[in-house]
Amino acid sequence: MGQLATCYLQNIITQFSGPCCVSSVAHAVALQGLHQPSRCHQPSLYCSASPSPLSSSQLSQPVPNQPLQHFASLWKNCCAVPNMHSFGYRANALLTFGITLLALMCGMASFSDNINSPSPSAHVQVLNINWFQKQPKGNDEVSMTMNISADLQSLFTWNTKQVFVFLAAEYETPKNSLNQISLWDGIIPSKEHAKFWIHTSNKYRFIDQGRNLRGKEFNLTMHWHVMPKTGKMSADKIVMPGYRLPEEYR
Repeated sequence: MGQLATCYLQNIITQFSGPCCVSSVAHAVALQGLHQPSRCHQPSLYCSASPSPLSSSQLSQPVPNQPLQHFASLWKNCCAVPNMHSFGYRANALLTFGITLLALMCGMASFSDNINSPSPSAHVQVLNINWFQKQPKGNDEVSMTMNISADLQSLFTWNTKQVFVFLAAEYETPKNSLNQISLWDGIIPSKEHAKFWIHTSNKYRFIDQGRNLRGKEFNLTMHWHVMPKTGKMSADKIVMPGYRLPEEYR
């Protein structure tokens, strides 16, 4: 009867949990001396890889209670299913779903910036050279008054946090192929502030490392860096050529 009970419970365990638990249970039973595992592999019993159900006569035979209790304990220990409705399980599922959804939205937001085709414009008018002098150390310095106007509204999308913009004087000298001096800068926080007109002197000092500015031609270049809410930062510029400094100090 003990052999029959063993094979019967192996049949139930195989149907609901697979062969892993069957091997564990069979091994434990063998250690307990309840039956010899080799006697269980008979064609008439449900213990093979492709088994057939027990007959009604075998199912009707009484099974001792002690082996059944022992198998029930083994089943509970090795094949128990975790509680799918616990607070920790639900919190973990909700957190995983939220992070996945957030990552997907960030990717879509970053990709949408590639679709945008901005068309910014800028213009700078030099109204006056306030003074042009040579410093005691021998460097040239210039101060000038300008009107700066720009329309950068097309740079803004729903993923744009802010735009950093600055105006630079750029020119060549025998020593350096590119000299870049920032004259003015600002942060544009929203699309409503991206179209502006400013009357100002150079915010930062226009100083050359040497005596190269007399009669020097230079470009005024407006640079901007678009800072998105998510994704990589982009940068571009508008070069405005045709500016020239005086031949003599003032």
